Amino acid sequence: MTILITGATGFVGSAFLARLLRSADFEGGKVFALARGANAADRLERALARALNAAGRSDVSAADLMAGITLLQGDVAAPDFNLCPADLALLDTARVSQIWHIASDLSPEGWEANVAAARALAAMAERLQVTRVHYLSTAYVTGQGVTECPVTASVTGVTRFNNDYERGKHAAEVVLAEAARLQGWALSILRPSIITGARASKLPGGSASALYGVVQVLAQEAARQARHGARRITLLCGDGDLNLVGIDRVVDQMIAAQARSAIAGGARTEARFIGGSNLPVRLVVAALSDRLGLEIACTPNPADLPEADLRLNARLAFFLPYTRRDNRKVFHGEDLPEADRIYEIDLLNLIEAARNETAHGPLMDRLRLLHLPRADGSRLVAYANRDFSPARPTAVIVNAYGMPVNVLHPLIAGLAGQGFNTLTWDCRGLPDTGFDMNRPALSVADHAGDFDLVTRAFGVARVALLGWSTGAVVASHIAAHAPARVESLSLLNGSFMHPGATLTLFQQNLASIMPKVALSPGVAAMLYNSVFKEDRTRFVKLMTRDISRKANEAMSVTEPQHKHIVQALTAGPDQVFRYARLIRAFVKENPLLWLGRITAPTRLFTGPADITAHPQGSVEAREAIPGASLHIEPGTSHLALFDHPAFLAAVLGFVAHEHSLQTQLKKVA
Repeated sequence: MTILITGATGFVGSAFLARLLRSADFEGGKVFALARGANAADRLERALARALNAAGRSDVSAADLMAGITLLQGDVAAPDFNLCPADLALLDTARVSQIWHIASDLSPEGWEANVAAARALAAMAERLQVTRVHYLSTAYVTGQGVTECPVTASVTGVTRFNNDYERGKHAAEVVLAEAARLQGWALSILRPSIITGARASKLPGGSASALYGVVQVLAQEAARQARHGARRITLLCGDGDLNLVGIDRVVDQMIAAQARSAIAGGARTEARFIGGSNLPVRLVVAALSDRLGLEIACTPNPADLPEADLRLNARLAFFLPYTRRDNRKVFHGEDLPEADRIYEIDLLNLIEAARNETAHGPLMDRLRLLHLPRADGSRLVAYANRDFSPARPTAVIVNAYGMPVNVLHPLIAGLAGQGFNTLTWDCRGLPDTGFDMNRPALSVADHAGDFDLVTRAFGVARVALLGWSTGAVVASHIAAHAPARVESLSLLNGSFMHPGATLTLFQQNLASIMPKVALSPGVAAMLYNSVFKEDRTRFVKLMTRDISRKANEAMSVTEPQHKHIVQALTAGPDQVFRYARLIRAFVKENPLLWLGRITAPTRLFTGPADITAHPQGSVEAREAIPGASLHIEPGTSHLALFDHPAFLAAVLGFVAHEHSLQTQLKKVA
């Protein structure tokens, strides 16, 4: 199969390609991707990297996917897509069977471009003699006042729209439907509602539209108000619902449409709404208020707006119609799988992930994923900043066992601001599920060996070394055994669990239950099904069995809005088993055996509210490391590196100071 796709560099297009190119049904297929601009290849690679990261895929890189795509530079709204003669000739002979039209101008004033693109696409479909066109439209082609409709309903005779964007998408559907009737190709129209981030990671994948547009505008307003000591705004807002659908569900339906087209005979048009969960606007506003630190009041009456908020509301005017009760969307005829339902806790996490990305930019716009071969034949999943330069100092971060690279996002952004390269990697076993857990290579020394592989691959001799949580213990081992390679050592919320150490309830339960869970995948599956198969409609579950109670206590120490960060540890039976194997090996270690050998300038960082790794562990480690210092940031918890600016500033200040000092000493020498 050979397809032509528009909008591949966008949020939906890149997520679709990331899935399609690795699906068994598309094996051997070819993709032509249309994109504008001389930097289209770079934009597509970054978009695919964001999509893979959001989907939790580290088994394949964006570069791997790019190898299966032929990029065409052109303009979807222009005749013949404004392709050069050579690319047109290439398409003419490529036997393209299907076109996926995903590109869209999301601005209200861009509606004419969307209609022009539909006409240009219809002409291209006729030229290439394709058998099917798939068009990604919007659920809001129903216009004003239509709240309920069947999933497979057609849309005709709409005259009242909320804005020109809806009008343009409806007109584009009409253009394509008429062209399909006249030319004889089949047309599949998919109409998603408001698209949000990935099921597990909750990451927006670089999207700045719909809900994410609101988050960006309000985050900017929150920052502006904070500079002036204010925190209150009034929004023009209705009392309806927002229908939110995750990107995974949208891609699921796109892949299903692709599969249907392979077996459907004849030319026909099908239209399908892709709905999600209706969440009351008041809950959305409450979540935005909570995560952005704004006191938000709502009014349906423009006359009630304070003059100071008029400009803000003008920026959000596009979103106002979707908050009204008469625009509530209900789609009948298809059950929404439980995994795709969005509850209040999911909403908190979607907004928190967007808030972080708004503050620091998409993580995979900073990093590139690479696979490095280990001596045993397994592949290490490494991350390096895209603009890595041997001329700059390098910081290496050892992440906590099982945690995704995304938790390091603020730290990586901060180090970049200090002029550092950044290197890190996925922990063997989890998140790196490609690692064979039957191997015994899970000791702290084994994890430290990955540091050697990563740094040597990039030709880095001496680094600023940072470690977080269990990763802090690994980092301390590296510093003790390779002192010449460590310029400074930063140990963040270290989980020091040596014999006799003071432990939190989390650490106690972890040490108690994880060795039992690590006995077999069957035990892990039983624990997952009884404890971790979470009912997201409730934040707290009551357990009767002791092991279930302890497991729940051990894994439920994060704030609700941070569930998307830690969910990978218990996302499924295999993840529970892998994490248990990691922890079983970890609790056997005694860091006191090597802490006294550390010679690098060392500072430990912790917070009094850390109920995951006991702060006393950092105190005792400071006492064991010659010349080490300790920074206790008031009011911070275990995830302070992710969401507490003062904690982050303290870490970055130490790293920058030690590098400056080392540089001066070299000059003197």
